[in-house]
Amino acid sequence: GLSLTTDEGGVRDELPPITTWLNRLLALRIETQNLLFEVFEQLMTAKVEGAIAAGNYDKGLETITAESIVVTDRRTVYSHPVSGAQSHVLTVARKDRIRPLGLIDALAIVRAEPQSVLLVNTRSNRAAIRLPTASLMLDDGTIEHRVRLLRPTDELRFGLDALAETHWEPADRRQ
Repeated sequence: GLSLTTDEGGVRDELPPITTWLNRLLALRIETQNLLFEVFEQLMTAKVEGAIAAGNYDKGLETITAESIVVTDRRTVYSHPVSGAQSHVLTVARKDRIRPLGLIDALAIVRAEPQSVLLVNTRSNRAAIRLPTASLMLDDGTIEHRVRLLRPTDELRFGLDALAETHWEPADRRQ
């Protein structure tokens, strides 16, 4: 069979070609493929969220959309000695319009997501929807179970233990 690990449990130095691995993956039952891709997606989401939380996530090339973008500074950072081609760094001022999540949309999210919980902050009286999100594996190997708080103008992610230390409490529709 196709084995990616050694007898000791480590990853083999010589891995099979990707085409062999993909062919074996495609030979599995659809339910098994779906399960593997679901686990992969959860692992990938956790890695991305971990990088965002650590402040070292690089979005790469992205299209920026905003209400307005104005170039406030332009500097040449490199000129190629032969072709003369130049690389520039632009500093921009970006204005975004805030589009708050309204009550009707928030309640629709709660109806659509069975694991959602309406929350209210007992100190600030702000509202949020608690939604599931990917867990993180910490450096010591323990799993941090996390939740996402969707608020009218932003979202936060908390470890369940950290959330318990805050002033967020379950609420009902009347609050």
